Amino acid sequence: MAFTEKKRRYVEARLSGLAMKAAAIFAGCPETTARQAATRLEKDPDVQAAMTRLAEPKCSGGKQQICLPPEPQTNPLAFFEAMMNDPREDSKIRLEAARSLAAYTLPKPGDLGKKEAKEVAAKKAGSGKFSAAPPPPTHLRSVK
Repeated sequence: MAFTEKKRRYVEARLSGLAMKAAAIFAGCPETTARQAATRLEKDPDVQAAMTRLAEPKCSGGKQQICLPPEPQTNPLAFFEAMMNDPREDSKIRLEAARSLAAYTLPKPGDLGKKEAKEVAAKKAGSGKFSAAPPPPTHLRSVK
């Protein structure tokens, strides 16, 4: 299943400190079935992945975790690459970063210049049924 708006709001409420039932009500579940919905949402793999991903601080270091603010990126391609390779980010965000990065780094398969396109068209037109005949064999010529 997809990571819906209700699941996102539930994760946001749980990480802010609300209990399961209160978080389910905050996410939009009816009060009468909020407890069952909260249990179902807690077991959902998308919700579990989002809670672990968002609960982890993005820190670096060995035993002592040192949390520093991320360095500002001046190169957008480096930013897209960092987003694409970060396993803690949402998969949709990673996919969009990969798409954007590919659009700027990979050449399009059909992009040819004018000269190359003319050469390809000439080769295509000069083949097949109307192609030029091969030259006569040289060993059958008579010598005078």
